[in-house]
Order: sequence, then C-alpha cells, then structure tokens
Amino acid sequence: MYTELLYSSVLSISGTRNIIEKYGVELEIGSDFESFQETSFLEAGKGHVAPMFDPARSNILTEPGFWMKGRDRSGRLMHTQAVKLIDLSEETLEEHLERHLNDYRPSGEHVDAAKSKILLSPSVARICGKVCYHGEIWLRGGEDGYRGSSLSAILPRMMITLALLEWSPGYIFGIVTAGNGCRGFSLRAGYNGVDQSSILWHRPGKPEQLEEWVAWISGEDAIHNLKISPESLDKMLNMTGVAKQHHGERAHSLVPKVA
Repeated sequence: MYTELLYSSVLSISGTRNIIEKYGVELEIGSDFESFQETSFLEAGKGHVAPMFDPARSNILTEPGFWMKGRDRSGRLMHTQAVKLIDLSEETLEEHLERHLNDYRPSGEHVDAAKSKILLSPSVARICGKVCYHGEIWLRGGEDGYRGSSLSAILPRMMITLALLEWSPGYIFGIVTAGNGCRGFSLRAGYNGVDQSSILWHRPGKPEQLEEWVAWISGEDAIHNLKISPESLDKMLNMTGVAKQHHGERAHSLVPKVA
C-alpha cells in the first residue's frame, strides 16, 4: 500500500514541480515556525498566523508540523501554507474543537470562542485517530499575483500529499468561510467533503454570526485523488478560467488570501 502511495506521490509532486517552474516559483519547506511567523508578519503582511501555528500561542515548536513558502523569480513571497498532526486517539474532532476552538479563530476577526457554536454533522463529529489540520493558505493577489492561476489548486494538493507521506493520517481537515465554501474553493484545494454551517462565531457588538465550514477528506480518499494529475488540473482551470472568476476576494484558512 505504501509503495503505491509513494509511486503516486512521486508522479504528483514531479508534475507539480514542472508547473510551478512554469510560473517561476521556488518552494521551501521547513518546520521552524518562528521563521514562518516572521515571514507572515513582515512579508505577507498578514499579522499573526493562526494560534495553531503560532509559537507564542501553541506548542507547535515541539509538535509535528511543517510549512511551505513560495517565492517568485525576484525572491518576493507569493505563497504560504502549513499543516500539523493532531492526536485524536482519545477524543473525537467535536470534543477537540469544543476544548480548543479559540485556537482556530479566523485571522483578522474579533470573535468570542466561548459564545460561539460548533454544529458538526454526525460523521464529521466522530472523526478521530491520527488527524491533520491544514491552514494558513495564502496566495499573493494583485496585478503581479497568482490568485488567478492553477496554483490555488495545485499547491494545497501538494501539501496534502506531503502530509500523507509524512504521517499517513486517517483524516485531514481545514476551515473555510461559508461564502468561499459555496464557491467550491475547498474542492479545488483537494477536499471531498464540506460540513456546512459547522462553526458559528460570535462577534461581540455585531448582530450577525460569522459562519465557517469544516472541509475534510479521509486519508484513503486523498490517496485516491492522486489519480488526478497536476497537469490535468492546470489544463482544466486554464481552460475554464474558474480561478480568475474570484480573483481578489477575501478568504480564510483553506483558500488563498489576497495581500
């Protein structure tokens, strides 16, 4: 089984490498999250990374996780994302979120986790075992950006592939705003399932809650998705122009954010 995964992964990563070279992008992968936080703050202009990946607010320096950065030909930052392994051997995803919801709060939003609601569907609530959280996906926008390219699909899928090789998780999940979930961003990023209206954030002083969805995929389904080559994704997205339809829109967690 692992040999099949390794072979499919090599083909997928090789295809991704060919495409990013076409865009003049160089990737870096590491596990120094202090460096990742500094990069996000100084170069991407995003402020603090999410608590789950912030060394000052989590144990990410001693926990299993890694990040990816991308730079263009001039050396300017154009992409970030990160993934970490979460041990849910003694609790479900629902129980985990109930205890740690504040760690998943959306960047740039003032929310009260204690007054927010978790409304997972039964199948997602029961997720347990070896689980990965995937977030901090950002792709530079603007006239010289990459938001309107196939990289918005290909790079997140590459991260999922690397997580499969590193940990063989049973599930991988992330969080997406309701609006972007409706637009299919998580599907493009490689997630087969989207749990609608799963997190309702309470925003003090505002009448409306901020709705977010949990996107997820099982490890075996992620392996199955490796049959979809990066080259075919690149061709389909360039033919349909789907990526360019939403150029410049705000996103959270799973989907590319615009600088």
